[in-house]
Amino acid sequence: MTYGGSVELRIDQYDLDGFDDIKDQYQSGDKTIKEIKNELNIAIVESAMREAGDDPNPGEAKYNYQYIRDDQYPEDRQLTFQRLRDIGVDP
Repeated sequence: MTYGGSVELRIDQYDLDGFDDIKDQYQSGDKTIKEIKNELNIAIVESAMREAGDDPNPGEAKYNYQYIRDDQYPEDRQLTFQRLRDIGVDP
């Protein structure tokens, strides 16, 4: 399926599986755009970590993504940015 724009680029760039049915999930009401966006971004973080040679634990990519986006805990956010940079991921 062709999505156009940045979504298709990211799916191809990070070789993400399981995102071929994004439009169907949204149109059927199974997921909101926000839920799909978060899942896609978490998958991108996980893929980038793996490409950098890291082997993330279950949930680690989700944790990293949440801290990248969260301004509530600036120290944790900065540590997450630094850890990702240290393994070769550009957050």
